Amino acid sequence: MDLKDLGIFISKSAPLLGSVICNPAGAITNMIISTIASKFNTDANKPEELVKAIQADPQSLIKLKQIEKEYNGEIELELERIRLADTNSAREREKAIFAVTGKKDIHMYALSWVIVAGFLIFCALLMYHAFPKEQENLIFLIVGTLSSGFGTVIQYFFGSSKGSADKTQMMIRN
Repeated sequence: MDLKDLGIFISKSAPLLGSVICNPAGAITNMIISTIASKFNTDANKPEELVKAIQADPQSLIKLKQIEKEYNGEIELELERIRLADTNSAREREKAIFAVTGKKDIHMYALSWVIVAGFLIFCALLMYHAFPKEQENLIFLIVGTLSSGFGTVIQYFFGSSKGSADKTQMMIRN
């Protein structure tokens, strides 16, 4: 059993903890695993024993939820750091290409334009053109793919909707 298996097991009771264990997020992951192991009196380096201890403890759900609540802020902060580092690496890639070649990477811009234009064209076609019923699934597959790409292009060039997501979470809590 590896960390991913442990994370999947724990995510059934504590999804946030499980996701951090499945997708290691820096030092916080080791801290969480150590905390879980100490709550269940097992070795943090032996995931099999930890799973057995969690399964044997009738209070395991409560303990895991307490740990999840305790580390919630730190987990969110670490995940935000990772997201920002990823965004920064994309920006640094562009700078490095420009520094080496003296030009912007036009392939990225061309592909972005193709995705945006394709998305808008297909949206217009859907509004003004009737497609044969047997091609409906294919058309919606193409539009769905272009829609996902469109969102990615918008997020890359104009920033993500992180502020909007935070506002939504605040509204849900109130």
